Amino acid sequence: MKKIKFLIPILLLCFSTVRSQINQINIVNFTVKNTLPAKIDDWITTPGSLLLSAQKSPQSRDMKPMLVLQIRSGGAVVCGNNLSTAKPIDPFDVRTFNAAELIGMLGNCKELKEGSYSICVQFFNGERKELSREVCKEFKVESQKTDYAPPTLINPENGKKFTLKQLQGLITFRWTPVVPKPKDPVTYRLKVWQLMQGQNGTQSMRTNQPIVTKDVDNITQAAVTGLLTGPCKPPYLCDFIWTVQALGRDGKPIGTNNGTGEPYTFKMSNDIDIQIDSLDISCCVNGKQNFTIIIKNNLLNTVKITQLKVDKVNGVTANILPSPLTPGLPATITGNGSVTFTGQLSCADTAKIIRFYVAAEDALDNAITETEVEADTLKCPCDPCRDMQLVIQKDTLVLPKNGNPMQVNLTGMVTGINPNNIKKVTAEIIYFNIQQTGDTNCAKCVYDSKYYGNFTLPASAIPGYSGPVLNKPDYSRLITWTSTVMKECNGQPHDDGGGIGHGDNGKLDPLKNNNAKNVTVPKQTQGATFGEKMAIIGGPGNPDPQPQLPKFILPIAVPEMNSLSCCGDVIKICVRYTFYDFCCHACEVIRCYEIKRGK
Repeated sequence: MKKIKFLIPILLLCFSTVRSQINQINIVNFTVKNTLPAKIDDWITTPGSLLLSAQKSPQSRDMKPMLVLQIRSGGAVVCGNNLSTAKPIDPFDVRTFNAAELIGMLGNCKELKEGSYSICVQFFNGERKELSREVCKEFKVESQKTDYAPPTLINPENGKKFTLKQLQGLITFRWTPVVPKPKDPVTYRLKVWQLMQGQNGTQSMRTNQPIVTKDVDNITQAAVTGLLTGPCKPPYLCDFIWTVQALGRDGKPIGTNNGTGEPYTFKMSNDIDIQIDSLDISCCVNGKQNFTIIIKNNLLNTVKITQLKVDKVNGVTANILPSPLTPGLPATITGNGSVTFTGQLSCADTAKIIRFYVAAEDALDNAITETEVEADTLKCPCDPCRDMQLVIQKDTLVLPKNGNPMQVNLTGMVTGINPNNIKKVTAEIIYFNIQQTGDTNCAKCVYDSKYYGNFTLPASAIPGYSGPVLNKPDYSRLITWTSTVMKECNGQPHDDGGGIGHGDNGKLDPLKNNNAKNVTVPKQTQGATFGEKMAIIGGPGNPDPQPQLPKFILPIAVPEMNSLSCCGDVIKICVRYTFYDFCCHACEVIRCYEIKRGK
């Protein structure tokens, strides 16, 4: 009995010592949210998920404790740290551990399965002795279903109208994917219904069989043909409705609205669709050119051709009405039919590209219209005079103002000479004759041949050209001007080592670089030859004015006329003008002149 009495104080002392160690850190507060996400990292952003407050006793302020934090299920440790992996914590008096700090101690915890759990905390010292009591809190992990957004339809856009021709071809349907992207593959099921007369979209999807059902895996588009093989067939107008449903691997819908996107509608419109099937235009003959144009109706509804005209010539806007035109306007074209029009146009030699404009409207509804254009490039025989587009005008023989009895002057104007296009210009006297009109004795003898029908200087220069050059130093029947532009037939610069035109691709500007003046645009003369009044400058095919040589003067030496009042003569001269382009094409024009001197 005495022995037992002696042990009691010792046991009480030991119990008191252990109790004092356990209470060295007091867990003031440990809060755990009742329901937490399955992913541990998501706890950081979950308000009120975890919070721990602890306070040390005064005698253990300098001690570095270790915190053991564990998640348990049914008494078994699921994850967390232990005495072997726990790390010392800096000394503290009072400290609050937030969710991020606590979750950092759950390094081996990634995701929890659905169920009930407890999370326990306890402090230990470096000798693995308890510094606090263990505190545990219960919580649950519930499975969280992801709200997936179903597909959104893109194309064809809601209410789109297709022509019959388009619906007879390939139609591509597009939509957006399910959001967010599921882990497993997604099957997208496209369905298309036709609306019967009197039905709305909802009724057709409930009662009609889809005309298209097509599944595609993990792609958001599908191409479909044969839409017009359903109940509604042309010539009736057909309306359609379509949607897409997202399905999982198990065949169950993914997302809200049973995984189905909001439906879109599209329809076959009663638009018109014409085309210019062929166009053929003949070359200009006697101021007229014939044409044939075939216009086709691609749809089933009847259309009416209301306009047929030439709206552009060589790229320049025009308004030329055919006359005559067969058949006349307006002319109807039945469904899938065609009409051949023939007619004539007043023409110009310079026209190379002619564009036709055709306007049509639905025969029953003139508010539905369409226009088409088609151009034809004329493939006519080469005519350098037509292509060069030059005009010689007001050319005549005159007596010199200085009264020189041994000279007459050939004067006139040439429009369209351009050193970028015309490489060389020549004038050659090919016929010369003098006939006395008075007494034959009036004729004077000619001792110097240069006075018998030859060009002499000074003759007029042409801006942008070198020359004039005579064959002999002071007279010749041939006079020549040569372009200062250096280029080949293909338009490339001529490699001459320098000089005017070198390095500028042969594009010397006669209006800016050569003091050219008097730019004019002659009036159009359809069907005229060069020798009459040749070209059209500034008309179809050449809208930009070209430089014009001012009134030229070409002196011609002639035998002296007798000064007696009873004497006189008539001089007849024929001149061949030749214009060469950079591809060696030559346009020749012969003009004859006559002048009377004296009696």
